[in-house]
Amino acid sequence: MKISLFLDNFNRYWSSKPPWCQPWSVIFSGLIVISLVYILIPFFLIKLLITLLISLWWYLFLILAPSIDNESKDLE
Repeated sequence: MKISLFLDNFNRYWSSKPPWCQPWSVIFSGLIVISLVYILIPFFLIKLLITLLISLWWYLFLILAPSIDNESKDLE
């Protein structure tokens, strides 16, 4: 896939989303939650679990969802 086609699909996907659903807001809110967890919770395993869950959320929402959307539009 050419990089320009990838960027066009990426921009088209995210331009259809509301502001609270944009990549910058998802990353920012995840970083805030991770930071608060590391400040407020003394247990390492809980910190690790929450960090892994947010990382999974980022992967699903920021990488997997746009690619699935792109593939589904290719099938039309």
